[in-house]
Formats: sequence, structure tokens, C-alpha cells
Amino acid sequence: MGADDLAPLLADTDTRDAVTARLKSLLARWNDAGNDAGTARADEGAAALERATAEEMFSFLDSELETP
Repeated sequence: MGADDLAPLLADTDTRDAVTARLKSLLARWNDAGNDAGTARADEGAAALERATAEEMFSFLDSELETP
């Protein structure tokens, strides 16, 4: 599943908002679990996550999950 396959989901505001909320929740949990160095890196990651486009996010998830 690629970013193009997710286009219908991107058009659905409720789905997009739910995915965004879940990712932010996971990121918050990740940040809470880190030490000072880890927290600094996570903060950088959070900033990058907030700047990322939907296509960049789905591309990252595809690469992390090793989807074709």
C-alpha cells in the first residue's frame, strides 16, 4: 500500500484527524519513555512530524513497515 492508495483516506477529514491524533498520542508516549538525550531527539522528531506532508508521513510509514 502506497501513498496513492491512501488518497481516499486523506480526503476524509475525520479519518485524517483520527490518524493524526493517534500518531500524536504514540509520539507523546514515546517522548515520556525517553531519557534527556532521547527526549531531545524525540522533540526533533515531533517537530519534523508536524512539518511533514501527508505524503511524507505515509512514505515514512511504508518504509518503516516495509510495505511494497
